[in-house]
Amino acid sequence: MPQQPLKQERVEFEVPPYGGRFIFQMVLMTFGAIAFQIAINFLVPFGPWSNSSISVQMARAGLGNIANVTVMPGGTFSWNNEVWALVMSGPPPVPGTVPARGGLATRSASSRLIAFDLKTGKKRETEITLSPTPLGMIVINDQLWGVAETVVYRIEGNDVVPRYPSRLLMNPTKPFNYEGRLAVIDRNRTDVFSLLTFQDREWVDEGTVDVPASGAVSPWFIPELRVVSHPTGTFMFYTEGQTIQFREGLSLNSAPDPVSALRPDNQQPNPGTNRPVQSAGWKTTSMANNWGNSWEVTFIKDELFAHNLTSPYSATPVQQYRFQRGSFLSTTPMHSPELQSFGVAGGDSGYMVTDDLRLLSIEGSEFQQVTTGVLLSERLRTVLKLFGLLFCYFLSGGMLVLGTTWLMKIHRRPEYLFGKRTMTQASILRRAVARGIDLFITVFPSVFWFSVAVDSRVQIEQKSASMGITNPVLIVGLSIMAMWIAGILILSFTEGIWGITPGKWLCGIRTLRTTLRPCGFLRAFARELLVYVDSVFLMTWLPGVLLIAFTPHWQRLGDLTADTVVVRDPLKTP
Repeated sequence: MPQQPLKQERVEFEVPPYGGRFIFQMVLMTFGAIAFQIAINFLVPFGPWSNSSISVQMARAGLGNIANVTVMPGGTFSWNNEVWALVMSGPPPVPGTVPARGGLATRSASSRLIAFDLKTGKKRETEITLSPTPLGMIVINDQLWGVAETVVYRIEGNDVVPRYPSRLLMNPTKPFNYEGRLAVIDRNRTDVFSLLTFQDREWVDEGTVDVPASGAVSPWFIPELRVVSHPTGTFMFYTEGQTIQFREGLSLNSAPDPVSALRPDNQQPNPGTNRPVQSAGWKTTSMANNWGNSWEVTFIKDELFAHNLTSPYSATPVQQYRFQRGSFLSTTPMHSPELQSFGVAGGDSGYMVTDDLRLLSIEGSEFQQVTTGVLLSERLRTVLKLFGLLFCYFLSGGMLVLGTTWLMKIHRRPEYLFGKRTMTQASILRRAVARGIDLFITVFPSVFWFSVAVDSRVQIEQKSASMGITNPVLIVGLSIMAMWIAGILILSFTEGIWGITPGKWLCGIRTLRTTLRPCGFLRAFARELLVYVDSVFLMTWLPGVLLIAFTPHWQRLGDLTADTVVVRDPLKTP
């Protein structure tokens, strides 16, 4: 028998409950909302991206001087009852870029000195410009000095007196005070570190010093050595771009030897370099170091402090450490200024000059702004940035919600039919307001407890130690998680039994199964958890809003999973 041809059945596609115009307008509105969110994040002062170059200037408009400067490390000091700082426009200069005398590489950019009044914090522009930019500035016996690779500056009033020693520096440290004399430590081509003092307009070799060596220095990072001196002692700091090591004392070898200036009693030989594999007395700090980031070490009220930024690429909170019992312990305050460069002046009082040209006093573990006029403390800056973040968040979310609600009102019918019952589906606006109220109930207690725990971390650690608790951070973290889960469980219980939460009750809407019966606890619990997926962990509500706009029964991912719909409460519907 001949084979019968297969019967072609006609496939019917379900017509979506909206037309092409609705899709086109929703796409335009979505891209508009995304562009709007990006724009306000950049332009709103103290917004979430307020550390970008554009919004930094807008945020600081009207709050003082608009600045885009780099505060040179080692260039901040107290002199003549003022705090002085060496600053330059743009990024800091990098050694090894411009050839100079003798084949050396030196800085070519110019810098200027500014001064701050200690009582008012008012900035004063000086007439002092230094070119090339010095490695650092220092006051010795009430005389101000600056050191560059090829020149030594002496500042007399507003006059700069340059002096050109015959010995050129290769890779010098920032200047420091060595027994009342201007001094640096210079590293030559054979990795020998020599202590040089400035006497009679010349650099005098006092001997060599020992530094730690890893045996493999990155070609992209010049090892950096710093020295800070005080009547109570001298400290050396050394980094090769990852960690910062330190030791007390200079470990000076009085007899320089260009071949090997190492003492055999505390080093192991390293055939590949004239430096030791590991010198005695060096310890590793807890401070991280990246190429080009700012860090300062200074004595404040006879105590050694270190300040550090973790990244050279964006503004980050300043980390503060205090030297206690042979190590550096973190004393970073909760509201630490977010900067890209800074300078610290020590002495009887500590002061910090920031890259936005503010003067801060360092009082223990707190930073206080000295500038009069519009007083903007670090705590207030943190609060304003938080409000800026919330403002951008609600403004962009509100535009998305209002626009989608208006388009759905025009192009879609809100009726939901099951059997002989007809219900009115809840608008996105009502659902958004209800969700905001419910999130305040579930998220706010956890956030509040987290802020209290961070602000009182020292007291919590002390209380935990007295109770024998070895890991208070874990206890606090578990308590925050427990508060959040408890809030979700409470909302799931009321929503599963009665279909309402506090937010839904106030907005006159209910959550029901697609059969218009109560959904039950488990479905409600799954629905509440998936709200964090719908909102990408509360960062953007775009996925959930688009699902509601394009699904037949106005359902987001949580509704599709739990088989629920959100409708107007018939008891409150007029």
